[in-house]
Amino acid sequence: MPRLVLVLALACSTLTVPAVADACGNSVMASLYRRVHKAEAALDAAKYRRAASLARAELARQEDARHGDKALERRARRVLALAVVRSGGDVRVEARGRGDLLDEQPAISWAISALRQVRDDAIAAHPDCAREPARCSADLVPASDGELAEALARSPDLRGEALAVLARLAEADLMPGPDAWAALARLRGEQGDAAGREVAILRCRQIAGSGPRCGAL
Repeated sequence: MPRLVLVLALACSTLTVPAVADACGNSVMASLYRRVHKAEAALDAAKYRRAASLARAELARQEDARHGDKALERRARRVLALAVVRSGGDVRVEARGRGDLLDEQPAISWAISALRQVRDDAIAAHPDCAREPARCSADLVPASDGELAEALARSPDLRGEALAVLARLAEADLMPGPDAWAALARLRGEQGDAAGREVAILRCRQIAGSGPRCGAL
């Protein structure tokens, strides 16, 4: 169990009044979720190295904990995967068991696997999927599907799949954020669709402002 959680848990164990003990337990969970929220905020602010550092730290804490929190682990893994994808190779991940950094494309492959699992978990957890198994598809979770497509767009062999997903989400006005629009702009540019690329860049800038994140017109 991480040291902070252990200290807080011991403090809570000394309280005998149920209402106070419950409040203390809620405080412990709030502290855990605040850490992941900081990583997510850094990712949204395009501070990819900081986001990756915070996500790695949380994943390590969850791994060390006797009973890790699966929701926290999934959120931290999503942040790390998207930091790898959006940093353009500036953020890497370690090879399991060795500590060596993966090269850019193996790191992207890891991110694709991680985000595919995030999407599949989101589909399985969706109430419509539970009520009607025939509806279990990526259509239920456009945000997770779009983030996976961002990662697919970084793989030369999977760009066609990424373009199809992002174009469908764009047409339905379901794009998850500026980075998905930026990925669509890059893919349309590679296809020679100058007008479509410009539209995607403009939509990205409407959300993120005029910076290098969205590309140049």
